[in-house]
This record gives sequence, structure tokens and C-alpha cells, in this order.
Amino acid sequence: MEDRFHLLIARKFSGALSEAEGEELDRLLLEDTSRQLIMEWFEQMIIQEKQQLPSLEAKEAYVRHWLKYREEISDNLQEEFPKPESHRFHRNKKWVGTTAFAMVCLLGLGYWWMFRDNPEIRQPIVVASPTWQTQVTQTAEKRKLSLPDGSTVWLNAGSRLRYDAASLKNGERQVFLEGEAFFDIAHNKQRPFRVRSGAMEIKVLGTAFNVKAYPEDANFETSLIRGAVEVRLDDRPDDVYQLRPHEKLVVSKQVLVPVAIQNNPQAGRPVRTISPLVSLKRIALADSGRLVEETAWIQNKLVFRSESFLALAKMLERKYGYRFVFENEKTETLEFTGTFTTETIAQALEAMQMVHGFKFRIDKENIYIR
Repeated sequence: MEDRFHLLIARKFSGALSEAEGEELDRLLLEDTSRQLIMEWFEQMIIQEKQQLPSLEAKEAYVRHWLKYREEISDNLQEEFPKPESHRFHRNKKWVGTTAFAMVCLLGLGYWWMFRDNPEIRQPIVVASPTWQTQVTQTAEKRKLSLPDGSTVWLNAGSRLRYDAASLKNGERQVFLEGEAFFDIAHNKQRPFRVRSGAMEIKVLGTAFNVKAYPEDANFETSLIRGAVEVRLDDRPDDVYQLRPHEKLVVSKQVLVPVAIQNNPQAGRPVRTISPLVSLKRIALADSGRLVEETAWIQNKLVFRSESFLALAKMLERKYGYRFVFENEKTETLEFTGTFTTETIAQALEAMQMVHGFKFRIDKENIYIR
């Protein structure tokens, strides 16, 4: 089971995790708090290393840290639990429990040792604690959460929010988001609130904003409704993006632009460093200015403006719970503008057919477009 867990982490950090594997990983994390610690540890390692080496791929950092982790754990466990010479070594419940505890202690010590002299690290040391919680929503599901610090979060479909409840209440306020959420943060000048999501860290005092950072989407977005936020990107730790109300920061994951060229003494040739394209936009209003497009999902409305069919399909998947399969690449680029509220998926597609003449068929789980 643990080998399976580590395989799923590797697939997640390399961007190869399927939807079914994502659900399996969430279940494994919920079953054992020590696995949540391991997950947090690798995330912190990769984030810090990417800050130091912007060109490093996440999966490369994962492999290096995982090999180091396996070597350290293996050596320490062999010293603590040597194999008997006369017979095969058998696991029992006591050994498994002690092994898990040893893993947690070694990971915590390893994290402290690697970063004890680095004043630039912005992330807190993650300590194994039963107060760590994970909130998960499935497709076609939304959830409203009240956090221990008094803040309110609306979690959109297919999302996951992780946080230390004890720390939120009395210590550092930080949460980790994968997916989309709307935050209404309780003001506390002495205790800023931080959201780690995708390649971004968002720092606020008391404000309302929306974060959209689905791994499968082309962009990460932060949309400010009121108050003020500061956004930092992992590959640009020295740059701070300050948003004002009704502004949105969009970070493209697929369109990359060169930001620096430096000499590589080892290779003897220039190395091109690339970084995500970042843009600042005004938030568009819908329904004659009464509805903010980026937060319409809280009211169970799907508002879209000049979206490609491929991008819109991902939104429809989360709202209705079906998986889209395009059988004709030309239909992926068709663009649509509109609003869906109480329509069924069939009614929504029929309305879209009035704009572009595509065809569709629906089975139990999939929608085929051609």
C-alpha cells in the first residue's frame, strides 16, 4: 500500500495523475495522517528547490528527494529493526506502527536540518499533527466551510483544501488549495492569511478573493473582490504582484516566455530560462454588472465569455459530473459566451448547438463531441 501511495505522489508531481488516481490518493491521505506529512514534506522540498533553480522540473526534484528519503529511512530502519539471520522477517502491527512513527520523526528532522540556516524560506515547518484536515469535493459538488480562525471558504467542484486547524486558530494561518475556492478572510493584522495554490502564494489580511488553480487547466487565476492581496510566484520569488479590487492575476502554465539567458560553465553554451506568462486583467461583470463572472459558481451559475469548447468542457465536467471526449479536433476551438444555471447537461449542449453546429451523444459517464 505504501509503495502505491508513493507511486501516486510521483505521478501527481510529474503531472501524470489521472482523475481516478487523484481520488485514490485523497483516500490514502485521509486514512493516515503520516501520509499527509510525507505529502507536505515533498511539496515543501520541491517548492524550495524550484525557487533556487527555476528551470528545474518538479518531477526531477521529486525523484532526487525521494531517493534521499528512501535511503535515509532504509538505513535507520535497518539499525532499529535488524533482520533475523535464521528466518524471514515478518511485519506485525507493532512494527508497522513504530515504522510510521520513525518515518515521521526522520522527515521532521530532515526538514529542519535542510532549511535551518535559510532565512529566505517562507513556508512553515510542517509538524505531524492530528489537527491537519483535508476537505475534498467531487465533481458536481460544492461545499461551504467555516475555518477555525473565523474565515469562510466556498470550495468548488473537484477541489481539495488542506490546513492545520490548530495553527489556523492560534498560530500561522496557511492553507493549501488544489482546485478552486472563494475565500472571505477574517481580518487579523498580526496574523496574515496565506494560500498556497499551484505555483502561487497569496498573502492577505482581511479580504475576499477567488483562487482557481486546477492542475489540468492552462492558467492559474487569483481574482480580488474586495480588500488587497499580494501574490508571489515560485519562479519569481522577488516579484510581488499587488491586486486591487476587481483585478485578476492570470498565470499561464502553457505559454512560456524567456526571462533570462545566462552562461553555463559546464555546458559551455547559453542556457535559456523560461517562466510562465503573467498578466493583470480587470474582472468582467455579467448580468448587467450585478454578477462577477469569476465567483458566479458560488450561486450555482456557470458564466463564460469567449471560452474555447475545450476550456468550457472542463467547466461543464465539474458542474455536471460528465467527462467530455472530443472526436473532432476542430470542435475544440469553437468559442462560446453565455450563462448556465438550472439547465441539464443536455439542455446546455442543445443551447450551444444553436451557436455552432456540432453533434453530441451522452452515455452513462461520458459526452462525445464531434
